[in-house]
Amino acid sequence: MGFPEVEQFAASVRDYCLYIETAHSQPLPDRLRAFAYLVADLYAGAWRLPITDPPLTVPEERESPYWIGFEDFTLYWEVPDPHDWGAPTTGSLTDDLLAIYHDLRDGLVLYEEDIPEAVGQWRSTFSGRWGDRAVDALRALHRAIGRLEKEEPE
Repeated sequence: MGFPEVEQFAASVRDYCLYIETAHSQPLPDRLRAFAYLVADLYAGAWRLPITDPPLTVPEERESPYWIGFEDFTLYWEVPDPHDWGAPTTGSLTDDLLAIYHDLRDGLVLYEEDIPEAVGQWRSTFSGRWGDRAVDALRALHRAIGRLEKEEPE
């Protein structure tokens, strides 16, 4: 499977995983902006992946990288389904970004061995899990960055 969109997505996944493993060393405004860019890039790239069969393998549980969170911006209100008039719930940027990390990293491990299997993993977890997390995180990141920019001196 030598599709350029797959190779580009794999590169985006590598960038995201590397950043999440080293983000703790960055100041909060830089982390928020970097994650907004990285998550948006992943979300757009996932839609360009070819549709394949779901993966045959189930990834094993892995440990999370060291994480310091997002201070006052860690928790946010979310509406799980915008077409269902249920009450909002609390979301967590930390939980969202780490869940995305685990789903993507699992696919990246597969990518080194079996590219079609990795694409199937990325597509199935995008539809069923990390796509929703990405959308929720992007809204929270967007609002957090906007608040920080209002606070920054001119």
